[in-house]
Amino acid sequence: MDIKNLTFSYDKKKPFIELNQLTIKDSKITTIIGPNGSGKSTLLGLIAGHLKAHSGEVLLDDVNIHQISAKERAKKIAVVHQQNEAPEHYTVRQLVKIGRYPYRNKFGQNEEVDEQIIDEAIEAASLTAEEERFVYQLSGGQRQRAWLALAFAQQSDYLLLDEPTTYLDLHHQLDLLARVEEKNKTQNQTIVMVLHDLNQALQYSDEIIVMDGGRIIAQGEPFEVMTPEFIHKVFKLNVLFFEDPNGVKHLINIK
Repeated sequence: MDIKNLTFSYDKKKPFIELNQLTIKDSKITTIIGPNGSGKSTLLGLIAGHLKAHSGEVLLDDVNIHQISAKERAKKIAVVHQQNEAPEHYTVRQLVKIGRYPYRNKFGQNEEVDEQIIDEAIEAASLTAEEERFVYQLSGGQRQRAWLALAFAQQSDYLLLDEPTTYLDLHHQLDLLARVEEKNKTQNQTIVMVLHDLNQALQYSDEIIVMDGGRIIAQGEPFEVMTPEFIHKVFKLNVLFFEDPNGVKHLINIK
């Protein structure tokens, strides 16, 4: 996916987003981070095709994303938001089944294949025991996993996650990110997500994009970009890195 000469504004006056060139690497996990109001979710909305740029373009397989029909786009891109609402009468299985709708056509569809894909998506989200429960009966973590299962069922090339861990406790945050990472590694799905937690961005990303003021100010491998000096400059935090017994680096905030 390539983004070229992109500008976007909510008030059609001063540009809120200005990007010259950005390439999302295939089969990698790319995380967008930055201070509040830096344009992270807006950029994700532009990538998803939910927002339309005032100039420039988002290219998917060298085709402008807005020249692709909504149905075909859904086969290419799945999106999970911070908050997602389903009709109260939907069970988990009925919700996940929505992910197969882009593949329906007037000649019918292979129900057996669809049911198998739905089974696999529910299992990948660890919701098999809850598949006949209504979505409103689930905990916050289970509900978010249900939407993730719907996205898995789409079998899209790209999975976009807009701050998917915001309303979850730490256990469910790490659980959700581990499932996303597994999907990337086993099926080479390209992941683009917006996160607030810097440690999670460092641990679960192949590539990091840092935004500030609607512009990309840094991009690259996590520990090459996120130095203590850079973090202090952008996020106004004083941090140190330490390595745990497993050799994993973490950052801690210091006074």
